[in-house]
Amino acid sequence: MFNNILVFTPVRFIKKKVNNDILVDDITNQIIIGVLLGDSRVDKQKVNYNSRLCFEQGELNKDYLFHLFEILKPFCGVTHPTFRTKLNKENNKLKYSYLFKTLSYPCFNYYYYLFYSNGSKIVPSNIEQLLTPVGLAYWAMDDGGKTGSAFNLHTQGFTHSEVVLLVKVLKDKFDLDCNIHSERDYYKIYIKTDSMVKFKLLVSPHFHPSMMYKLA
Repeated sequence: MFNNILVFTPVRFIKKKVNNDILVDDITNQIIIGVLLGDSRVDKQKVNYNSRLCFEQGELNKDYLFHLFEILKPFCGVTHPTFRTKLNKENNKLKYSYLFKTLSYPCFNYYYYLFYSNGSKIVPSNIEQLLTPVGLAYWAMDDGGKTGSAFNLHTQGFTHSEVVLLVKVLKDKFDLDCNIHSERDYYKIYIKTDSMVKFKLLVSPHFHPSMMYKLA
């Protein structure tokens, strides 16, 4: 019925020399940790051996994606995110999204080696030390959602033992009671109803206004 469709909004590129000494500030670091637990990713470049961060969100979360772009803009070589239309082969429907990638910087290699092993995304073993309320908020915005009177964090890309580690961190560090729900060989974290008040108090100060619907 449809051919594969891939439409990009033209973006204006900025001639920008990569400053190898540029560093990530503390708040941005906490945000990156959070979004990498979600849908965002790190690409390692073969040409210069540096890494870049990659972000994509559906059209519904456009404002959140543009918010992330403003935070990472100093590392980008474009003036705005790209709009993309792609055919979902599973349901034969068009999917609309916005995306952007940073330029490749040595400082992003830290996140690649932290979150990747043999090319596969992993949960860092020291995630308890890395995850903060800011990071938890961005993880929830990036790849979470309310379900009934509880909240789920989509962790389908991680192994069972990694999800167990995340649940332990949520309990030990933030005192949040969670369950692990499985679907086939995939796992989700459900923050229980009796922990929702505490969860909202932790993350709502750091939620972008456009994403508050996830906590409503």
